[in-house]
Amino acid sequence: MMSSALQYNVPLFINDRLDIALLLDCHLHVGQSDLPYPLARSLLGPDRLLGVSVNTPAEMQEILDQPKGTVDYVGIGPCFGTQTKKNLNPIVGPRGVRDVLHVLGESEIKAVVIGACGGGSLPRS
Repeated sequence: MMSSALQYNVPLFINDRLDIALLLDCHLHVGQSDLPYPLARSLLGPDRLLGVSVNTPAEMQEILDQPKGTVDYVGIGPCFGTQTKKNLNPIVGPRGVRDVLHVLGESEIKAVVIGACGGGSLPRS
């Protein structure tokens, strides 16, 4: 996987494991109950990307209250239910995603929606 990411210039993120991200010189994604993201940023350094899962507008606001550059992107969700993760946070649905995005506003922090966002879960127009 690492060689494919390098070959195609795609950033590779390690989930929850700062030690592995540092060892492989990769980026990191943490959840709210994992390593605190301010500590993760200080150990990861400024040159690697850091993503954080958010489930509520309040969690989004906490990230916005951090110094600029602490978090590079947020994963909002889970939007829909999924069988692939244990201890799933409450499902936020499209309206919950909207509420978090409203708090995110014009911030430079990027956002992705997480949680069973496949073709079967998204409405077609």
